[in-house]
Amino acid sequence: MKALTITILLAFRNLTRNRRRSALTIAAIAFALACLLVFGALKKGLHQTMVATTTNTDIGVIQIHGQGYAPTLVNLTPLPNPDEVTQTLRTLKINSFARRLKANGLILAGAKSAAVVIHGVIPEEERTVTVVHERMVMGSPPAGPLEAMVGQALATSFGLGINDQLTIMTQDVFGTPKSRTLTITGIYQTGVAAFDQGHIFLPLTSLQSLLDAAEMISEIAIALPAEPLSALVSRLRQQLDSRYQVSSWEDIAPDVTQLIALNDSTMQILIAIVFLIVAMGIVNTMTTVTFERFREFGTIAALGATPSGIIALVTAEALALGVIASFTGTIIGLALCLYLANHGIDLTTLTSNNQYFSNNHVLKAALDWHTVASTNGFTLTTSLVAGLYPAWLAARQNPAQALSRP
Repeated sequence: MKALTITILLAFRNLTRNRRRSALTIAAIAFALACLLVFGALKKGLHQTMVATTTNTDIGVIQIHGQGYAPTLVNLTPLPNPDEVTQTLRTLKINSFARRLKANGLILAGAKSAAVVIHGVIPEEERTVTVVHERMVMGSPPAGPLEAMVGQALATSFGLGINDQLTIMTQDVFGTPKSRTLTITGIYQTGVAAFDQGHIFLPLTSLQSLLDAAEMISEIAIALPAEPLSALVSRLRQQLDSRYQVSSWEDIAPDVTQLIALNDSTMQILIAIVFLIVAMGIVNTMTTVTFERFREFGTIAALGATPSGIIALVTAEALALGVIASFTGTIIGLALCLYLANHGIDLTTLTSNNQYFSNNHVLKAALDWHTVASTNGFTLTTSLVAGLYPAWLAARQNPAQALSRP
């Protein structure tokens, strides 16, 4: 233990021999670590923004359907015994959910027509899951059987406003064509143009009446749960029988999941490149130090130091560089992440048409301690490994030859 303490003290002392070189090496490593912390925090913030936009606009975090449900809505698939499902959710202490009925349809206004998804919703429940009813730009949500709410993009393209009328056409549960003329009472704008263009909202009972589907529900959407998503999905699948289909947002929006995975892979490549550069810097510094101190190593070897002792000393110096750099880089990185978490980076000019930034064009950092720990762990490991080659060079020298060097 005493020998280890002496080795560590000598390692830190030896760094002060050439303070400028040590400072430059430490600064380079600290800068790299701080950049990785900031990049990781911004990446996580980006992913949180993408997931929030995806889930808050329509799908929620989890959806429950009847077995055989298809997202294309080609056929109406009723949810068996909705009351049983809602009771199960309340038993699991899930109170933020929305019952819905969805159908494909066609809207007509004057000489224009467009295919849309018709949502039958309960506004009070929908507000706990999505932001649509909070994004009203005109009017109010539909309440009567002949009222509807449309998106700003659809209203603009059709030249519609509050109190204007449109006709919806769809098929009921028996495949019979149905139509109804509705009055627009509200216009919403989520910021996702494709959604605003292709989705209209009616009271749940109004759509049930139009489809001859009294009390029918086609899906239940759940907001962000308190427990981990995968655990809740598993519990719901255990609680509900084979008549039900439980899907997480990752199942419903695989494109977002794949994009997040792609970003993670890109970040891993960046981390590998950065740590390779860090390793090269440490190897260069420690190799230079080793060649400058061959006579010193020869002297301590002649005095009885073992090759393993010399390896331990040089490796400890490399590790000391990493420790100081890790501490410095972490402080700088955390300070930058804290600033970016509060103020963010305004990306309005770059994301004005990006659906994942429809809620907010400011990207904020979201750092977790796992990232801090792993980044520091990689830095220290890289420092340790990078010091092995110079340590081996120092230890393999013959004392007599080392002492004869100029």
